[in-house]
Amino acid sequence: VVVCVFVGLLWPLFPPEKSVIWFAALVGTTALRFVLWMAFKRAAPGPDEISPWRKLFFVGALAGGASWGLGPFLMVQQAGRAELALLIGTLLSVCAVATASLAPQRSAMQAFYVAALAPLAVEIWRSGGKSERIVTMVILAGIAALMIAGSRSSRLIRESMEAQNSLGMAVEDARKAREQAETASRAKSEFLSSMSHELRTPLNAVIGFSQLLGEDEEISAEAKDNIGEIERAGMHLLSLVNNVLDLARIEAGKLELFLEPVEVKSVLAESISLIAPLARKHNIRLEQNFDKCETAAVTADYVHLRQVLLNFLSNAIKYNRPQGSVHLGYRVNHGKARIQVLDTGIGIPAHKQARIFNAFDRLGKEAGPVEGTGIGLIITKRIVEGMGGAIGFESVEGRGSTFWVELPLSDIT
Repeated sequence: VVVCVFVGLLWPLFPPEKSVIWFAALVGTTALRFVLWMAFKRAAPGPDEISPWRKLFFVGALAGGASWGLGPFLMVQQAGRAELALLIGTLLSVCAVATASLAPQRSAMQAFYVAALAPLAVEIWRSGGKSERIVTMVILAGIAALMIAGSRSSRLIRESMEAQNSLGMAVEDARKAREQAETASRAKSEFLSSMSHELRTPLNAVIGFSQLLGEDEEISAEAKDNIGEIERAGMHLLSLVNNVLDLARIEAGKLELFLEPVEVKSVLAESISLIAPLARKHNIRLEQNFDKCETAAVTADYVHLRQVLLNFLSNAIKYNRPQGSVHLGYRVNHGKARIQVLDTGIGIPAHKQARIFNAFDRLGKEAGPVEGTGIGLIITKRIVEGMGGAIGFESVEGRGSTFWVELPLSDIT
């Protein structure tokens, strides 16, 4: 298109036979470069095979510049000053446009400039006049300016391409690393999840036989105490195993939730009943006033909601003050029910509160007297989110904490 436009504009000003030669040279060179481009696409060379194609690209750019410079070289003798200015302007415009496509290969770009402009500059210089030599110097200055500007463009394009390549490689490396991590995490979670039976069976045997031995009246009191320690340790280990397996199932996407209307007062009352022995053991007073609350049902999994509340209550008891209290209640607002557990315990320091839902992080209580794994709350959070609810807490160090879960009300109340 560019060839046709320029040759068409200059056609009336110069001898037709020379315009035809110029047009044929331009079209022929363009066709050959197109064929070369198609061959390059078919070959799709790798980094180690690119060198011969670089040389062919250089030759093509040189031929392209020479074909553009051919017409003005042939026509300069018949050109007046206006026609000469038009020829020079045409070549400088073509060179400027060529910079955009040739800048990534600086040597090819410079070869195009020289092949297009040098023949015309030499022919004008040969005319011998003072003004002609000035025009030649202007053309040479134009070549120098184009080379400087083209070199800058070439450098910027190369830096941009290198940055894009580096970014692309970094993104690809990050993607592969993420996929590997996700694969490893899934494999770990699936392994732990599948080990449920193998881990629980021997523990249940240890606990069961220790209970049987403890019921033997012929065993001494000291032996019964030792058997009791075995049973307590087994129960604690079973609790740890259950927590780890729950987390593994959640991470493996195998947590099954059966959502149904759950009457809030019913699940709260059962939770209070189940946690009462632990509260008595720690001398903690349990309080509740949900008998006076309006009847409400939430959309939840009954068993897992009870698990959430038992986790809140057990933490509130274990981390409470001596002779402290725990309050369980709920309120209904804006189509949701918020169930909350308040305690008079030690509270959570402000600088540690951001870590409360991190797995295996007990906020510095790892060596304390309270047993635990540090994954109960992360399991609780995943369960609540799986039921379409929200979870949160407020805590003041030295004054206690409030943990809450918010669930949507069921259509059936």
